[in-house]
Amino acid sequence: MQNHLFIDISEKLKKRISDEAAAHQEDWTLPTLRELAVEYKVSLVTVKKAVDLLSKEGLTYSRSRIGIKVNHEILKGKIRRISCFNIGVIFLDMLDMNSTVIGDIVHGIMDMQKKLDFQVKFIPIPSQQSLATQISVLENVLNGGVDGLIVASRMPLGIISILQEKNIKFVLANNNIPHEKIYSVMFDKSDMYLKIIRRMKELRFKKAAIIAPVLSVEDSNVFVNLCRSAEISLKTFAYDILKKAEEIQQIAVEDTLKLLSSSDRSEVIISFGEIETTGVLQAIFSRGLRVPEDIHVISISEQESLQFRIPVPIDILVYSFSELAREATQMLYEILKGKTPEPHIKYLPVNYLKQRYIEKGIQIKTKDKSKVA
Repeated sequence: MQNHLFIDISEKLKKRISDEAAAHQEDWTLPTLRELAVEYKVSLVTVKKAVDLLSKEGLTYSRSRIGIKVNHEILKGKIRRISCFNIGVIFLDMLDMNSTVIGDIVHGIMDMQKKLDFQVKFIPIPSQQSLATQISVLENVLNGGVDGLIVASRMPLGIISILQEKNIKFVLANNNIPHEKIYSVMFDKSDMYLKIIRRMKELRFKKAAIIAPVLSVEDSNVFVNLCRSAEISLKTFAYDILKKAEEIQQIAVEDTLKLLSSSDRSEVIISFGEIETTGVLQAIFSRGLRVPEDIHVISISEQESLQFRIPVPIDILVYSFSELAREATQMLYEILKGKTPEPHIKYLPVNYLKQRYIEKGIQIKTKDKSKVA
């Protein structure tokens, strides 16, 4: 980090120049190299390298006995560019799980870039590599002179600790339980769970199962307890694993086949993820079963378009990673501007979609059940 300290000082001087530009109508003078070295607590050599970078961009020039002058005419054309923040966006496990999630996050951040005017760099960190390798990638990112980070993943605690030790401003944008002292934007899982339970109660289901390889055991236990309170028995297939998409789908297929082979078959399967939903339906169709006549499916998806890609009627709850990214970017921008975002952790609601042609199947099933009763 020390080798690139002059880049950090250069960026700070750029912001300083930008902030002071409005008060000047002509060239003005910065403090001397020695004064800047004392102010930023670095060596004269480091300050000199930082100022040299500004000179190469034409922002400053030096004259004997005059000092470091800011070129006001050049600054006029660059003031918008140098006043914006450099924001890094880190992806970790999502890179292996679902590329559409990354696309949605990028889309959301680029929307905010147009609105707020900042520079952005997207950096994938390989989740299958060792923590040491991940930390090495992170160090390279930080050495690049970013002002803040959007962490769009479930980061190992070791990496979170490094960000905190270096006082890097960052916001977590994920779908997992964040640390209470870390700025985060996440989906309201309690809202999602209650909507699922409300739907099962509406259809009078008593036996359910969740197929969710990447769901944490802690989260699945929360859902189990809520179902128990609603008098719904729930079988869980959750392991909190980090796998590639095709592996997750295969696990979903295998777990669904186990479930369908049980003598105590569930009336509804809840799949936590679009990839898992594909695996669940593949297993159901392989057994010659119909949806929703033989078994009902509720899917938690990242994209609303799932409703048009699935050939059978299912219930869908959608959480938008584009909106998640927009909110995280807004929060980080406020932090970089010196504001304290409220609340510390922002929860986003989950939208409920019901395919238009699902009602006929549901009504038939509900009616049949009532006749049996």
